[in-house]
Amino acid sequence: MRIATRKRGFSLIEILITLVVLSVGLLGLAALHAEGLRSGRSACLRTKAVNLASDMADRMRSNRPAALAGNYVNAAGDHGSNKDNNGP
Repeated sequence: MRIATRKRGFSLIEILITLVVLSVGLLGLAALHAEGLRSGRSACLRTKAVNLASDMADRMRSNRPAALAGNYVNAAGDHGSNKDNNGP
């Protein structure tokens, strides 16, 4: 008659499955982090655009004759700049 021995520890297949599940989770976390960074940059650029548009509207309101004369119209090739005003 055989006496059942109790085995302790994990088998190799259990460890491999655990590593696969863990790696998929970490890849998802990395993708989520990258998307968060991308969204933060987009929000920053949108905030800058709103601030610039608000500033231009305030300038046009304060100088109505020049605005009516079309002095605030950009040239055909001028699309503005995406640079910060923190230096040259």
